[in-house]
Amino acid sequence: MKDRDATLSLRKAMRIHTRHTIYTLTDAGDGAFLISGHQIYCPEPVLVTLVETPRLGRAVIFFPVDPEVRRVTNYVVTTPVVMIKEGRDASTPGPRRLRA
Repeated sequence: MKDRDATLSLRKAMRIHTRHTIYTLTDAGDGAFLISGHQIYCPEPVLVTLVETPRLGRAVIFFPVDPEVRRVTNYVVTTPVVMIKEGRDASTPGPRRLRA
């Protein structure tokens, strides 16, 4: 059975809840994604590449494509993901929570 976390490219948008931040991640095509939600690194959508598909319990690592953002940081490592909410508008279906 295919891992549900590995189907990111088939989705239009998703909400990634980490311990401290809620990110919105949208597939931009060609292996790139738009991410927003962090007050410093991506308050507005920023084009990034991901090291791997976001998974519960693991940090998300992304590399900004925009040279202006890369002047601030070459990459961002989030705190571990605690919930992933999937769907076209990231409101359906319901959230999946990390079980302790």
